[in-house]
Amino acid sequence: KVTRSDSADLFRLWSDFETVKFTNWAHLASSDQCDRIVERMLRRYDPSTSRVGPFVIRSSEGEFLGLIGLDVPEPFEGAHELWYLIRRDRWNLGYGGAAIAGVLRTLAEFPQVKRMVATAVAANIGSWRLLERNGFSRTGVIAGGFERHGLKLDLFEYARAVP
Repeated sequence: KVTRSDSADLFRLWSDFETVKFTNWAHLASSDQCDRIVERMLRRYDPSTSRVGPFVIRSSEGEFLGLIGLDVPEPFEGAHELWYLIRRDRWNLGYGGAAIAGVLRTLAEFPQVKRMVATAVAANIGSWRLLERNGFSRTGVIAGGFERHGLKLDLFEYARAVP
């Protein structure tokens, strides 16, 4: 799980605009700003909530690669929302798929998670292909559903059952 000691790695992740461009994560300019976001995230993902994670993604050598977790969309309609963020210099190397597989194995500890949903910006081909390779089916399109960082783009909606 993410801890306060991960803040420096998280700052490097969130301060790379290309990494956060198609996400809901803020593009950070300072490590102080990052520390505040980490504190909010730790409160939001308190073990007393139905949220899962957030988990740091690490290589087998312990190198920080990114983040992954399951949020509870509001209003909650019975599905947890998968999200992930991989360091840009580690894109297309299989780490995202390994992280999703790891979360799926972990879900045995979280019986409240029955179904997962996710969204991917239509222009982010790597992200929606990653979801499809990991058992997610496209269920819809939200025209103009992503509006952030000066962009307004379509969102693909995905869902999958939890094994």
